[in-house]
Amino acid sequence: MTFREWRTFFRTLKNNPIYRREAGYIGEPNPFYVSLRKRTAVFVFVALVMGACGGLTNRSYLYGVDTVLSLVSALVCIPGVLISILTLYGVMMAPALTAPTLSIEQETGTWDILRLTPQPTSTILVAKTLGSLRRLGIWPFLLILTVIEGLVLGIGGFFTREAFYILGLAGGITAVIRPWIEILFSAALGMYLSTFIRASSMTLAATYGGLLLFRLLNNALLWFGLWSFWLPSREVGSVTMGLLTPTVIYIIALIFLGFGIIRRAERYG
Repeated sequence: MTFREWRTFFRTLKNNPIYRREAGYIGEPNPFYVSLRKRTAVFVFVALVMGACGGLTNRSYLYGVDTVLSLVSALVCIPGVLISILTLYGVMMAPALTAPTLSIEQETGTWDILRLTPQPTSTILVAKTLGSLRRLGIWPFLLILTVIEGLVLGIGGFFTREAFYILGLAGGITAVIRPWIEILFSAALGMYLSTFIRASSMTLAATYGGLLLFRLLNNALLWFGLWSFWLPSREVGSVTMGLLTPTVIYIIALIFLGFGIIRRAERYG
């Protein structure tokens, strides 16, 4: 599809019947998510505990004890905790929305019918994914919080020593982008694995296992250590690269998952 076609697609997305069905405006397409949502309290509790722990070790504290930086850390602390909570909740719930979508279409015999419509497979999958994620309802709050944290980190870096300019910018970019990328990655991983595993419960378990492994192998602390080894005399540079690298890895992995989903979906059946 051309850029103009994609622009038209996104401009008319709210009227797309596939998007509306997955978002819940038409029917109830995902009974698995409905049943799992009854246990939302458990997911919220886990997100609160883990998000608070993650937020209290916010990356802004890497800046040191400078007076201005201490103020930046204080301003970022609360948004950081809330962002961690929302991100973890989204990461845990997104696979429950996307993993069963293709298997349900196959069980009801509607996937082949969708493939016969004028819409390309890629737009069908994007509409299903975005429509499914629409149900989470966390997006306005996540947008406000990530913008606040990104601005505070980015602007705070410019009021510090010259060496911290790039670090502040890196922290701001990471704060704005990474939560969204992590949730999209978990959603894409769930949908991708669903093309191999037909049982929704098994797909969800495999997705959570994959997410845990990916997080263990792709975290800022690990990359900071690796960059410190490669850049032993550039502490600020290693911290900056440690912040940016996990986000870049998530973006690359998300792109590969996207192409993999389209390829698998075209022969799904």
